[in-house]
Amino acid sequence: MERTKINELKENVGKKVLIKGWVHEIRDQSKIKFILFRDNSGIVQLVIP
Repeated sequence: MERTKINELKENVGKKVLIKGWVHEIRDQSKIKFILFRDNSGIVQLVIP
């Protein structure tokens, strides 16, 4: 699978993608975790229930 940069994610809504980068921040809100994930093109928030 080819890597997708974060600034290209809007073009791939509903598709399975591979992103590579690093975790910038983790916020734990009891039942949900928010992870800010970065690469050299931008930042995306992941929501983990």
